[in-house]
Amino acid sequence: MLTSLNYEDFGKLVGTKFDIDGFDGKQIEFFELSERKQMPMQEVFSLFFRGSRDFFLEQKLYELSAPEIETSILFLVPVAQDDEYFTYQAVFNRLLKP
Repeated sequence: MLTSLNYEDFGKLVGTKFDIDGFDGKQIEFFELSERKQMPMQEVFSLFFRGSRDFFLEQKLYELSAPEIETSILFLVPVAQDDEYFTYQAVFNRLLKP
């Protein structure tokens, strides 16, 4: 499950294509992992996905799946677009154990 992975685990998944439940075979690609900002009790980082311009994902929860990992639910926010892609962001803001 994506939400149980740590920052280093996500780094290994860059380039993975995810199926989006309810979008008839459409996929988004996890293409960038932001720098991690770490404080004594918290870490913050973002995953960036890109998807074709032939479909648009509004800001909400989506069920994503890929062969490498279990199906997961992420809150995606559209943050950019260019001639080829829409870009989506999922933010992780986690409390760390002392």
